[in-house]
Amino acid sequence: MFPIVRVQEHNMVEKSLTARDKTFLLDDLGCLRSFQDWAPEFAEGMAEEVGITPPLTDAHMKIIRYLREAVAKTGRTPIVHRACKDNGLKLWEMEKLFPAGYHRGACRIAGLNYHDLYATRPDTKAEPTTVKIYRIDGCGFLIDPAEWDVAFASMRAEEMGTILTEKHWEIIRFLRAARQKTGSVPTVFETCRTCHVEVDDLEQLFPRGYQRGAVKIAGLTLTQ
Repeated sequence: MFPIVRVQEHNMVEKSLTARDKTFLLDDLGCLRSFQDWAPEFAEGMAEEVGITPPLTDAHMKIIRYLREAVAKTGRTPIVHRACKDNGLKLWEMEKLFPAGYHRGACRIAGLNYHDLYATRPDTKAEPTTVKIYRIDGCGFLIDPAEWDVAFASMRAEEMGTILTEKHWEIIRFLRAARQKTGSVPTVFETCRTCHVEVDDLEQLFPRGYQRGAVKIAGLTLTQ
């Protein structure tokens, strides 16, 4: 078994993860603070934190290496559809490897934080030029889900070049209802399964990705 892993909270916004006597600084959301600080020990320790029993398998490490190489090369986190295609996986196979989710499992173990996930090509419009003002963060995500309405969804979709169909709305309604019921945003696996869409279908519906497309249009964020 892997040595005991512990997460220490030093204050409200600083945490660390210790594995094999190595300590890694985390951000306030429990992700590796610096991409460059990643090490195999971190991956094993974080895997345990997200519910995967160490040691990580070759299949896990293939995805982790893929994610890190992609970010190092392009500066962007691959969307889940691309990660599945590039690695010859079905969505259910990715879920089996990382049941906590793609972003909350695979990406987190790979040492990516939420800045890495969201800060690629943020929307350039800081505020909509309508009577109603929506409070958004630096990457265009709605700060308070309670402020969401149909107009916000339509505006965000239009900015992405997406025309919302009934299938889009089915997914958006599911995301918002699930978040209201459970307090958290469903994983991409749960959404595809519940809404009966394959990963290729989801890519066609939301080309920017699950988090940067569907979740954003639904007025939610991964951290909620």
